[in-house]
Amino acid sequence: MHIDWALTGVTVTSVVKLGIMALFGVMGVKMGILDDVGTDKLTKVLLNILIPAMLFSSYFTEFQPDKLSNMLKVFLASFLCHVVSMVIIRLVIRKKNNPEYEVESAMALLTNCGSIGIPLISMILGQECVFFVAAYMTINSFFLWIYVPLLFSGKVTKQSVKKAFISPCLVAIYLGLIVFFFRIPIPQIIAVPIESVGSCSASVAMMIGGALVARSDIKGLLKNPRAYFVTFVRLILNPLVCIPVLLLIPMPRDLSLTIYIAHAAGSGFACAMLAREYKKNAGYCAGIMALATVFCMVTVPIMVAVYTMFIH
Repeated sequence: MHIDWALTGVTVTSVVKLGIMALFGVMGVKMGILDDVGTDKLTKVLLNILIPAMLFSSYFTEFQPDKLSNMLKVFLASFLCHVVSMVIIRLVIRKKNNPEYEVESAMALLTNCGSIGIPLISMILGQECVFFVAAYMTINSFFLWIYVPLLFSGKVTKQSVKKAFISPCLVAIYLGLIVFFFRIPIPQIIAVPIESVGSCSASVAMMIGGALVARSDIKGLLKNPRAYFVTFVRLILNPLVCIPVLLLIPMPRDLSLTIYIAHAAGSGFACAMLAREYKKNAGYCAGIMALATVFCMVTVPIMVAVYTMFIH
């Protein structure tokens, strides 16, 4: 049992780069450029244009049967990781005498795999592994739009089911799969602009993260022990309990690490939006998201080091 210090070093370097990008978002807030409206619009650009472009461009690759079998393994492992995490969260976050039970459960389960996970995976493992993030994001989207509404309201609406399957990121994945399976060649005059737009997602995502942190009441959250606990569950406990799942399903190390990093990356942006929609404590959601964004800059390299001790 040993730590892969080379991989851990690459992870630290990547996290530092993302952290520097986030500082530009902090600067934007301090300079009065990124207000609430500006950050919301930038978030919509990220989720509806930049990340879908990055996901779609990841399918501009030659069809190989082993990629298909590996993607199915990623689907299965991602689903099991979410289920295991959901069970653990039910055990450690108790409903009794906890008015924020639903919010804490959602924030502890769902990851920011799009805005933080994809940039990290691209930097650490390369663009080819972004191809497999699509499988994880599909599962994450299912839990976001099916499980969280059920958690918040006790029922699932047709609208949430619809969103679970036709969000811009998932549409990009569907189109990418068509290109991949039917081996449709994408001309360079089209492929290059799409790839260029997608490549902006990391910097824009971290600027948004920096802006959210700058506008959040971090000092107030630091005085709330529950916020620490939920952040611990999201960033430390969730990835740890998924290591046995990743050991059980044989796949190349890069693919299991792709799932692992995606599962360790902050708390999801969309939970705060759903909290507002279902009249839950959206401010608490946003605060935990900001806290998790800050702390994951430290925890992700540590968790990758732990991962290398078990999976070689």
